[in-house]
Amino acid sequence: MQRVQRLTCTAHLDESRDELERARASAAAGDSSWAQWVREFDEGSALILRLDVEAFFDGPAGPGSVGTTNRAVWVERQLHPPLVAGQIEEAVSKDFNQLAAALRDSGVAWVTADDLALMHVQVELAPELLARLRRDRLDSYPVG
Repeated sequence: MQRVQRLTCTAHLDESRDELERARASAAAGDSSWAQWVREFDEGSALILRLDVEAFFDGPAGPGSVGTTNRAVWVERQLHPPLVAGQIEEAVSKDFNQLAAALRDSGVAWVTADDLALMHVQVELAPELLARLRRDRLDSYPVG
């Protein structure tokens, strides 16, 4: 039977100099949205991530997987790691068209991006990302 067994995403820090320069240039050119992201990054309340997304499946030739990497994904830094994971799960949806095409190429022809959007994505925060989140002080977050 052809079916998707699981969707996973591993999130890593991806604070490359190129991405920051691009964001700063957009902010300097008057893009208020990028200006806010850059300000939040500089204040430590935003993170830039790399998302490695993979779909595991049973196909006509047996089990397999397809994947994609999404770089320079900006998220709000949160005290609780599951809140960061929730943002990541939402961001992964922009990879579903590419994953659905890769699944079709692997013989799992009936799966669409809309089908993938209905599925749970297992999000794992890489050790370096968890370490960054752990360094936060509890009293640096607003209450309520």
